[in-house]
Amino acid sequence: MSNYDYGGRRYDIPPIPDNMRRLSSLFVALVIIVVVGLAVLTQVTVRVPAGYRGVLLTFGKVEDTILPEGLSFKMPFTQSVVYMNVQLQKAESVEATVTKDLQEVSTTVVVNFRLNPGAVNDIYKDLREDYVSRVIEPNIEESLKATTAFFRAEELITKRAEVKATFDDILGERLAIFNIDVVSVSLTDFQFSKSFSDAIEA
Repeated sequence: MSNYDYGGRRYDIPPIPDNMRRLSSLFVALVIIVVVGLAVLTQVTVRVPAGYRGVLLTFGKVEDTILPEGLSFKMPFTQSVVYMNVQLQKAESVEATVTKDLQEVSTTVVVNFRLNPGAVNDIYKDLREDYVSRVIEPNIEESLKATTAFFRAEELITKRAEVKATFDDILGERLAIFNIDVVSVSLTDFQFSKSFSDAIEA
């Protein structure tokens, strides 16, 4: 028992019992174990959101394994996961092309597409997450140019369904190479040159 002097009076302070010391040490150790356990748990588990697939990377190298929706496991500190969106996505642009009879036409193009869920690791390996700017937009432009080259200007209106089907086929073949599926396309708002529009009105 230790003594404590306060204001000229001495007070006896009882020592901390050994069992209390042991409980205190045990509590500190338990807190440390819990904190370390949570840190390790966050490193070995990954939750892939609905509508996504996980691309597994080991020190930056793309693995063959594709993580499905839900809870999955990975190697701590050495592996990371990139989430790839496999939901329906939309790309929209306005393209200027030339028809079979050399008339200039501007068209609004809307493409609904989806990444192949079974090939997101290859898509990431080749394109990272820049597939819209690197593949989809350039191929929309080239596919539309190839399509309008088959038709005369007035046929873009009179044969709209055939024009759309042709564009759909060309774009679908081009994007399939990159494991991207074309779900639907829309061609709207054909705008012709002023001289051609005036000729039609006349």
